[in-house]
Amino acid sequence: MSKILIPKIKSPLFINMINALDKHHSDACISVFIDSDNSRMLLIGGAPGQYGQIEIPLEKGHGLKNAEFSIPFDFFMCMKEQQQEFNTLANQYIFELRYKNGKYINIEYCLLLRDDKKIDDSIHFPMSRFELDAAHENHIQYQVANTQRAYHELNRRSIVDIINSTNSLIPFDFVEFRKNEKEIRFQKNGEVVLVNPNWTLLVENFQTLQVTDHH
Repeated sequence: MSKILIPKIKSPLFINMINALDKHHSDACISVFIDSDNSRMLLIGGAPGQYGQIEIPLEKGHGLKNAEFSIPFDFFMCMKEQQQEFNTLANQYIFELRYKNGKYINIEYCLLLRDDKKIDDSIHFPMSRFELDAAHENHIQYQVANTQRAYHELNRRSIVDIINSTNSLIPFDFVEFRKNEKEIRFQKNGEVVLVNPNWTLLVENFQTLQVTDHH
């Protein structure tokens, strides 16, 4: 059987994604997209209409095949219960996948009993097995849309300033930042309002940045 590993650095994002799932919606799952050729794996999930994406590099010799599937909500609830029951490490996650007839068919959470750089069968044990489903259609559309978006790099200071400024304006239709201008335009209920923050957005590759609120 093949294993997928959620490394420590990605674990907080992974848990946030799980906690955002809403069992009352059909997309209460996390879709997994394994790109073996480029040694990476994408996880997509979260609250309806507010999906997140986590990219995880695959280690050399991972043995995983190209695949798309989703892990159901109940699997994650069972995983959290088992962590509490056995008081296991919660900063790293290992899952075993079973492959049959050209696809991955089920998944098992492995209890990690001690912290070790080398992950082997002596320190973790498979638990309850759950059947895998097809990748959720909404998650597939989200992934496709992400590949078609234009991305620009921002420095950390600009990101923090944007978050602090937009949080006070929620809910809004969109917020627009213009390069080297001390002015924010935001639209709320169809009305455009100007705000003067105490900082300037410093960017190199574009003149205008728009942020959309999905709340």
